Amino acid sequence: MLRSRIAVLGAFGVVAAAFAYGMIRLLIAAYGLGDVYPEYSTYRSDPMGAKALYESLRAVPALSVERNIVPVEKLKNATEASALFVLSGNPWDFLEFTQDELEGVNNVALQGGRVIVTFSPEMLGPYLKGKYSLDRAQRRAERREKNREAGREDKDLDEDDEDDETGAKAEKVESETPQPEKSPADVPPSGDEKDAEGKTDKPGDDADREKSRSERFLPKRVFLPGKWGFRFATTPLPKDGDETTPGLAVRASDDRLPDSVVWRSPLVFDGLTDKWRVIYQRDQRPVIIERRMGAGTIVLCADSYFVSNEAMRYNRYPALLAWLVGPQSRILFDETHNGVVEEPGIVKLARKYRLHGIALAFLVLAVLYIWQSASSLVPPPPEREATESVGAALGKDAASAFVNLLRRSIPPSNLLNICVHEWEKAFARSRPDLTKCLQWMKSVAAEQAALPANKRDLPGTYRTMSHELRKEWKR
Repeated sequence: MLRSRIAVLGAFGVVAAAFAYGMIRLLIAAYGLGDVYPEYSTYRSDPMGAKALYESLRAVPALSVERNIVPVEKLKNATEASALFVLSGNPWDFLEFTQDELEGVNNVALQGGRVIVTFSPEMLGPYLKGKYSLDRAQRRAERREKNREAGREDKDLDEDDEDDETGAKAEKVESETPQPEKSPADVPPSGDEKDAEGKTDKPGDDADREKSRSERFLPKRVFLPGKWGFRFATTPLPKDGDETTPGLAVRASDDRLPDSVVWRSPLVFDGLTDKWRVIYQRDQRPVIIERRMGAGTIVLCADSYFVSNEAMRYNRYPALLAWLVGPQSRILFDETHNGVVEEPGIVKLARKYRLHGIALAFLVLAVLYIWQSASSLVPPPPEREATESVGAALGKDAASAFVNLLRRSIPPSNLLNICVHEWEKAFARSRPDLTKCLQWMKSVAAEQAALPANKRDLPGTYRTMSHELRKEWKR
């Protein structure tokens, strides 16, 4: 039986080891390729990643290249000038920032750094037109910003422009419809009127309280294109039949940059303020722009293909990449917008304080517990052959155990005296008429105790005493 159990445990261990090995190989393959991360992430080594640019800059001795995995709002406390790359940003996510996020990004430029944002072309395909188009999302975000600045209710503006016209018509019809006179009970109290408790009830009190509550728990958001002085727009890419083909972005500045760059995004910039400088444009529409902010600069690129691993192989533009980096020696590649954010946890604290030994000790305890649960540490009895006769081990019942206990505790000469004494404690008070019989039993027990051991007849004397007591008890 022991051998069969060892065989089962051994087979289970082999299967578990094979499964663990396969899972580890699968995870290593997935994370090694990096396709578990979004496109243009510096963790991806496939054609749609940006790991080649990251590793190339790391190979330059004069540069310090890192990945930023802390929330962007924490950058507002940074004091060192650096170049912050935000690759393949979603244009919808850049319509509205929280106030802390805006201050964090602006602080990088104000400290003399450089903020480079490239937008993803893949995000624009299905959303050029329709209810969820970029243009309509931008108009709604801008309208929310105006409502917040005017102190009006910041409601969700999902209606389109036609809904505004419908609302205006409804207001006009309502104004032309004669209104019935209201009774004094229907007229709401004015702001000077007070209730029974002396509190003033103003019509907007509930709305103001609700608004202050929402402002307390929801971070304030700002319209980023309005703060930076630009707008998103789109212009179609050239087509070859039914297929869309890449276009060309031509240089529009005097910088020493390539004359043209392969462009694969329909996104362009519009409504630029005079603070912006156009670096590249496609079909006379800006696609790479730059502006100064404090001691630093901000660069916006409407495409991200030229920083991808595929572009590093087939369409490399080293002069453009060097211009993007600028004079900064410290470079940060933001990964928080890709969902890679450093969060405090038990594993991080254990790694920080070097508690690896405790983790190993817990692992050993777990293995020992599993081993103890699966197999007893006490060796089993040896197995017997089928032909071997096994004798039954005879035990003793409770009466035999009680007799042995009496023999070890009570001397034979005092046995009758103890029996009479126990009977007296149990029945003497309830049967006072048996006092003479009790005195007789005591005298008989004393006589037997005085005799030598070879002349005592304890069983016979006990039977005589029981017989006489039974006769007196029935009277």
